[in-house]
Amino acid sequence: SGNLKWKFKTGGAIHSSLSIFENIIYFGSFDGYYYAVNTENGKLIWKFKTGGEHWLGEIGMWGLKPETQYMEDLWDFYLSSPVVYQNKKNTLVVFGSSDGNVYAVNVKTGKSEWKFKTNGPVHGTPVMDKNKIYIGGWDAVLYTLNAETGKEIWRFATTTQTGFKGIQSSVAVANGIVYFGAR
Repeated sequence: SGNLKWKFKTGGAIHSSLSIFENIIYFGSFDGYYYAVNTENGKLIWKFKTGGEHWLGEIGMWGLKPETQYMEDLWDFYLSSPVVYQNKKNTLVVFGSSDGNVYAVNVKTGKSEWKFKTNGPVHGTPVMDKNKIYIGGWDAVLYTLNAETGKEIWRFATTTQTGFKGIQSSVAVANGIVYFGAR
């Protein structure tokens, strides 16, 4: 019908896509929290505080003047979107953060299970393939992590240049090969 069923207000803009698992909707907000909300009634189940979410930028972005001024990247539209990982032992929601971490939290409680520190903000969305997580960050590195432990399996560094560094897109995985784009 298009009639409003419920709404839920955060302290910031919602720039992530939404994920749903067992009547819980997961998403991130520029207020620095990732949320779990009941899909039936819109009630908060838990919220997880990151080290903060923010727009990205650089000094002298794209060679603009003044070259010494910090400028926000107008093409940085999204926050990392949460993805649910499930195996026989555990169910986690995994997402990146502007604080440079990839987090895995318990889907029901919001309790941190592990985190992995990168060298830059992570606004890309993780992709799961079997027990591996693939995610890129603004440090221009694609990371492959063990989904159970958060330990790094391997990494691939792309090239960088002012205003055009980073991996913003998600990856595709097929036949043992990982495909992705970088700025």
